[in-house]
Amino acid sequence: MKKYIKFLLLFCFAAVIACGCSNNEEETETRTISITPYMFDEVEKSDEPCSDEDVAKIQEGINNWAGSFLITSSDVEDEDKEIIDEALYNSIVSDDEREKVQADREELYKDNSEVVVDSVETTVNSAYPATYEDTNMGYVECNVDIKGTKNEEAFERNYTMTLLVSYETNTVSVYEVGEISWE
Repeated sequence: MKKYIKFLLLFCFAAVIACGCSNNEEETETRTISITPYMFDEVEKSDEPCSDEDVAKIQEGINNWAGSFLITSSDVEDEDKEIIDEALYNSIVSDDEREKVQADREELYKDNSEVVVDSVETTVNSAYPATYEDTNMGYVECNVDIKGTKNEEAFERNYTMTLLVSYETNTVSVYEVGEISWE
């Protein structure tokens, strides 16, 4: 029996090494391919707007995304907050706007401030079907109003954004933030 277990372990070890080697070759190939870092400037936007049903779905999805990514309550675990921050920053197309968002968030959460998000309200100003290569998505201009408290003092952020979103499945996802500003 021990002989079979040793043989099985040796086989698994060899398989892991073989897979690891083949993945390295694929990564090397991938690195040589020229990939546009962001889709935003190359997306093809339709002239016809999304249906009212799709706009309602997009609005709800952006609302959920904003409440989880733009400003998070302090009760979110540090590890999760780091992942959220990285995902948000990576989705912002403009380096300048990304830096402004980072600086604003650092100020909001500095000195372990207690931040609580009370409400998120999204208004979709326009939404158009769009494509990038073979991927269908939505090109959305919207406003997001987030209200909450920081150390028990009320705050409000009114974001104006242009987004690329996935909305064809049950879950709306934000691919990229093309433009973002706030008051």
